[in-house]
Amino acid sequence: MKKENPTAKVYSPLEGFTFDKTALSAETAALETVKTQYMLPLQCGITKNIDTDLVNVKAKLKGAGLDKYMAALQQQLTAFKATK
Repeated sequence: MKKENPTAKVYSPLEGFTFDKTALSAETAALETVKTQYMLPLQCGITKNIDTDLVNVKAKLKGAGLDKYMAALQQQLTAFKATK
């Protein structure tokens, strides 16, 4: 049986990537608010109806700009991949 080398470097395709969120300050703040107000209670199990609350969280995330945030992330990832 081959032993694993605990000091061996693991390559990540994202190594060197940094997400630039400077153009997304409003979305980032709004998403953090949704996380604090709606997601954390779900994560802690403070809910009377998880299905309804999950639908609500998804709607709140969408309203906070998640689609714009994810599109910007994907654009930057695609550009980063093109440099590799």
